[in-house]
Amino acid sequence: MKERWKTRHPHHSTQDGIHQMERKGQTSLFRLRNDQNRLKAHLYKTYNIGHTDLCSCGEAAETLEHKETARIKECLNSRFGAS
Repeated sequence: MKERWKTRHPHHSTQDGIHQMERKGQTSLFRLRNDQNRLKAHLYKTYNIGHTDLCSCGEAAETLEHKETARIKECLNSRFGAS
């Protein structure tokens, strides 16, 4: 089966960054890319876990995009005193 897959996907490269990672890192990256994570938005939407999907900051749903934006804002605030 492995050889058949290789013949059907001739341009597949095992030299990319994902193949250089350990299995744990590959799994984490896959889950983040596919919204299969432990953030409140996913848990609340998919499994109805928790009272709300809001982030602890209370500004928006706790998604990967929100966390990245919040981290950038925090960095800017600490460096430049922006609000």
